[in-house]
Amino acid sequence: MGGVERTLTSILPRLDKYQYKVYLCCLFKRDKLADTIESLNIPIIKFKMRARLDFDGKYIAGIMRLARLMKKMQIDIVHTHLYRANLAGRIAAKLAGVPIIIANEHNIDSWKKFPQRLSDRVLAGITNKIIVVSDAVKDFYVNKIGIHEHKIITIHNGVDISKFQTYVNTNKQREEFGIKPDEKVITTIGRLHQQKGHVCFLKAAQIIRKKKPNVKFLIVGDGPLRSQLKSMSEDLGISKNVVFAGLREDIPQILAMSDISVLASLREGLSITILESMASGKPVVVTDVGGNSEVVEHGKTGFIIPAQSPEDLALYSLNLINNQELAKKMGQEAKKRALNFSIDRMVKKTENLYNILFESVKIR
Repeated sequence: MGGVERTLTSILPRLDKYQYKVYLCCLFKRDKLADTIESLNIPIIKFKMRARLDFDGKYIAGIMRLARLMKKMQIDIVHTHLYRANLAGRIAAKLAGVPIIIANEHNIDSWKKFPQRLSDRVLAGITNKIIVVSDAVKDFYVNKIGIHEHKIITIHNGVDISKFQTYVNTNKQREEFGIKPDEKVITTIGRLHQQKGHVCFLKAAQIIRKKKPNVKFLIVGDGPLRSQLKSMSEDLGISKNVVFAGLREDIPQILAMSDISVLASLREGLSITILESMASGKPVVVTDVGGNSEVVEHGKTGFIIPAQSPEDLALYSLNLINNQELAKKMGQEAKKRALNFSIDRMVKKTENLYNILFESVKIR
């Protein structure tokens, strides 16, 4: 359940039920996201397509089956998310004659090689609109991928502000993790993946601990680097100060018990974690990647630092930990700023795009 999945669980149930009948199609496998969406009374279409992107007979047959399904269900709008779905979903939608095809790009995908970039450019030709989550992502797809900017619209990520503004018994929450009342908590939330910069976070934690021993570093999330990061915390001599919380459903409660929230990502589109932290009234220290600087106002709602700089991460984190007045003031400003990135605003802009595109199709 990363940022994209959390966004979908927020936005899909809020779409106007009188205008839209919404389905979520899981192309490759059914997992926790499907269970969550289904509990929100949104039907799930299970579609077992092969995940490997080999354009052989089986993969092409899968796309054809998907196209037939779309045609049978008389789908009006296909809105795809993430690379594999953007590829298969758009081709199938075109074959099915779906009138409106929308792709969502959530990140600065610098990992893409020539074949992926070429397919993005080709598929842009059959796409009515490409939604990006920040202007930084738009710049990437215009200048690096080569998609014309008239095809792209920025709809910033949003979060359910109300979830992060309720009372939480932080003492009980801290007890669960063995955190003492006098200990400060620096939290990072994200998949345990190279992209999220946890190695930098742990190196910064070592620097901070030398100057401030009574700090706990809470790592929320799971992923392929879990065992490696645990070993690293032991090698750095900070394992007693680091808490690996794993996957959590109670992010509002986690943030409420935290003193500051940090994100050491190497690349981002627009971090949901940053928005949630700010909505919780927490000052943030984030790397200057993707759309982070479109949300965080340096020196006002938090600090923006260079990527892969544990020294800067430690310096600015200590600044907030050692200065309660500054942290409180920044947290208040962050809370105000987060109101500009509400899920309701995101839903309204998405529905507006759907309606504009549908009207244009009807006119033609």
